[in-house]
Amino acid sequence: MKVFYLLAALILLSVAVCAQRMTDSQLEGFNGKVKAATTWNETITPKPKVPGEREFETDYSFDENGRALTEVTYFAGDRTTYFILDGERVSKSEHFENDPRVKMHLLASIDGPKSKGDSRYDKKYLYHYDSIGRVVEAKELSNEGKQTWLTEYGYGEGTVLAKETNYGEGGKKRWEYTFTNDANGLAIREVDVDFDFDDKKTSVYSYSDYKLDSHGNWTQRKRTSYKDKDAKKIDKIEIEHRQITYYP
Repeated sequence: MKVFYLLAALILLSVAVCAQRMTDSQLEGFNGKVKAATTWNETITPKPKVPGEREFETDYSFDENGRALTEVTYFAGDRTTYFILDGERVSKSEHFENDPRVKMHLLASIDGPKSKGDSRYDKKYLYHYDSIGRVVEAKELSNEGKQTWLTEYGYGEGTVLAKETNYGEGGKKRWEYTFTNDANGLAIREVDVDFDFDDKKTSVYSYSDYKLDSHGNWTQRKRTSYKDKDAKKIDKIEIEHRQITYYP
């Protein structure tokens, strides 16, 4: 009888381990206990005006449990801070233009109509998980409780992302990303379809020349954009970088 209870306990433990929920850092494609990461692009061709200039730079920070703390996008001059409020994950954003890395000033810097919702946050996030703890659906709600978007996630092996589909207000499909991954879970091809265009705009990318760190996270890769759906005419070649620090 003791053996039976021991086996039952081991089964329950294994189920609990398997069903451990996916973290924000995993959803962003990181392995291990990532503390912070900076990502940026460097254009190779066509020849840039300023060689080596960082483009689309974004900073992320996570707590020791993999939950997102902040996300700063320098291209748009936006800083989003994530936190837990009344037991739910929320965020608050601000627009800034005084950082030298800000590449573009948006009209978002001009204050729009004031929201009538909870002023303590701007957005709230709700997640749905599958039986093994992977995020399969994420919803963003305004501080007035109105759903602003919904994203569905599809996976290959483990937590390797294979498809990401986003819907806007009213359930209208906005975009869909489909990934082809190699045996190590690294993306080698991406097809993006933007449904905001009347005839749907399709963009194709390939990834190669990966450099990995000791945690299995890529720190550099080449991204090639194509002018056609058959990926025969090259439009742009970039080197994507990720500088990652870890918790001990």
